[in-house]
Amino acid sequence: MTALTARRTLEVTAATPAEIPFDAVLAGQTPMLFKGLVRDWPLVQAGLGSPQAARDYIRAHDRGVPVVGYTGDPAIKGRFFYNDALTGLNFKAERAPLEAFLGRIEAVEGQQNAQINFVRGRANEYVGRLQLLAQVGTLEVGNLAPGVQPYDPERNFRKVRYRGALPTELIIGTFDKIALPLEPKKPAPGDTSPIRPPSSELPARPVSADKVTPPASMNDLPALTDDTPVQTAPRN
Repeated sequence: MTALTARRTLEVTAATPAEIPFDAVLAGQTPMLFKGLVRDWPLVQAGLGSPQAARDYIRAHDRGVPVVGYTGDPAIKGRFFYNDALTGLNFKAERAPLEAFLGRIEAVEGQQNAQINFVRGRANEYVGRLQLLAQVGTLEVGNLAPGVQPYDPERNFRKVRYRGALPTELIIGTFDKIALPLEPKKPAPGDTSPIRPPSSELPARPVSADKVTPPASMNDLPALTDDTPVQTAPRN
């Protein structure tokens, strides 16, 4: 069987048949879409108003003779083509009165409208319930979906806290806590005493300037050499 080659459909804007590039159409041998060509047709103008207006326009030209109509399964989504196995078409042609075809279309359209209205009504009902629960302060999972366990952050944290952890991490974490410096004591409510670190030797009250020992001058500081050990402040 010859392999089918997909060809890109070209779009050409043409308001009248005189604007159709027939030479390019014949030379290109590719599908072409003429946008706007039938925009001014009465049937198109009626269809732009509403589907019912288009059907009424067609009814006005019914001569009472059978016409050929094409029907397909909703699964083809309006794309009349070959079936998946390429052994036939995905639609069927039948001859019937025009009014019969129009009646079938209106029946299906009515069912779709009913389904849309039903879904819209249910959506409005749910939104109204949610707004009511929110107003009275009971918008919770238990009221929306009874039997569903609400999310507990603490329970979930305990569940995943040590997931993937090694046994040595608990021991290392314990030593880290021992090596950490003690936290300074938090003042009690109403306590106005100055906050100082536990190792601070500063007086609780300010000291006058004449009682403060001045620091040594630069000339009195010992010279540092490579053999002189550097002393650091003790860690609290």
